[in-house]
Amino acid sequence: MRTLLHRLVLPAIFLFSFTTPSIAQDEFINYYGKKNADATLELNFIDHEEDYTTLYVSYTGTSNVGEYTSLYLNNLRIIDRETRKEYKPVDTGVLPINDEGKVYFYNSGTPILIRIRFDRLPYGVKNIDVMESDGSSSATYNFTFRNLRINPLLDDSEEFYDFLYDIDSYASTIFSVFDATISVYVAGKLVGVLDRVFKAADYTPSCGEYGTITVVYANSTERVGYGSATSGGKNYTWNFTVKPKSGFDECHKQRLK
Repeated sequence: MRTLLHRLVLPAIFLFSFTTPSIAQDEFINYYGKKNADATLELNFIDHEEDYTTLYVSYTGTSNVGEYTSLYLNNLRIIDRETRKEYKPVDTGVLPINDEGKVYFYNSGTPILIRIRFDRLPYGVKNIDVMESDGSSSATYNFTFRNLRINPLLDDSEEFYDFLYDIDSYASTIFSVFDATISVYVAGKLVGVLDRVFKAADYTPSCGEYGTITVVYANSTERVGYGSATSGGKNYTWNFTVKPKSGFDECHKQRLK
């Protein structure tokens, strides 16, 4: 489903850095709106909180590439352009880190927000590259954004939170404890196939975990889903509702048993 595609983005403001890293601030936010090479992903904000530096990237798919697009991260890192030191994410939200993951973004033409969190960058880091894989400009859906100035003393949290409220996206992770291969449909469209069984009755996988199917949508509309399987000569069907939660990156869990 990922085909030769990769991901989407907005515009960028180059920000002046301050020269006294000894001045501390609990929160600072940089607005970019910078698109990747094939304009499938847009880096909207870099949020530097007390403990984390978080990338907010939006994907906007259109129906001419199919109902769903599968996204994953391939060796994503932040690179300090001065020292060449690399920083790896500590939390990728729902996105898997290899192509075995099954996370599908619905192509509605409306931005879907993606959150990727790193340990907070040191104050001395002023100029960075965000790079996935080898950073090739020909790789579709590639999370690569080059030559970004970051400013640890810029605080425009009002604009940032207004932006989060405007992008109302959510995810639903579907998994099975039934010993069969299950085809999963949402709103009448085939999303993917569940082929891993979670045997522990009390275990709930995390969003985007290997063996699940996760669907991500751009708004808060409920959607009807069902699963179908044949096992031991019998047909089985599961009906469920993909339910949004409050918060732009909340994830609903749906167990098929």
